[in-house]
Amino acid sequence: MSVREKDDPSLFYKIQEQNLLRQYDLLSNCIEIGLKKDIEAFDKYTLWALNYAAVSNICQLGGRYREGPIRVGNHVPPPKILGGRKTVPELIRENRAPYIAGLQAADRAYEKGQFDVSELASYLEGLLKVQVEESVKRGPPAAS
Repeated sequence: MSVREKDDPSLFYKIQEQNLLRQYDLLSNCIEIGLKKDIEAFDKYTLWALNYAAVSNICQLGGRYREGPIRVGNHVPPPKILGGRKTVPELIRENRAPYIAGLQAADRAYEKGQFDVSELASYLEGLLKVQVEESVKRGPPAAS
């Protein structure tokens, strides 16, 4: 059974919205389970699959990373929450080595049955601080 947008737009969008809500509820439940059961609850591939399922109907780039903002219905998200000369992802791209080292440290901890993202968190905290400080210097981003 399929519903095509061109045949019945209102039904098509209604079905998409209902599917999205179900997928979002599933993802929320999985996150809740993960928070209660800690590291044994889900592996990263399961989370990536759940994330993909949750956003595949609303964004072409559903999965591990989405470069563009996700729009749902008539809501258009702001272009940037933080200003700054460069965003955290741009800062990471300039020097990936500490980011990769943080991910590898988290993977090593995971293999030992531990949840330790402290190295990655410390690195990202520094980058976020750079972006926030730059944002404060420049003022709020312009509305588009």
